[in-house]
Amino acid sequence: MTAKMSIEELRALLDAHGADESCWPQERRAAMRALCATDERARALLEEARRLDALMSATAPAPNAQLKSAILAAAVQEQPSLSSLDKRTAVQEPFSTSSPRKRGSRAR
Repeated sequence: MTAKMSIEELRALLDAHGADESCWPQERRAAMRALCATDERARALLEEARRLDALMSATAPAPNAQLKSAILAAAVQEQPSLSSLDKRTAVQEPFSTSSPRKRGSRAR
């Protein structure tokens, strides 16, 4: 005899394994089928999980060449040039052991 399943357990198993019964623990599959056969809320949860699985498995369309070019152009434009940085900051070696320590800092 198969142990009964509660709506809460069904929800937890759907969240963990999705709607595909083959991904479920073998020993809980019959209980899920029995609950869904008799409980409208269970069937609604299963259908909602199926829709979510379908959305998650759908692939996004590949961007076209024009979109790729626009993204790359925008990325290049947003890169700061060395001339826009403080040159003292650009040449400073922050991890150098010869740089003076700030007051109150500890040596590691």
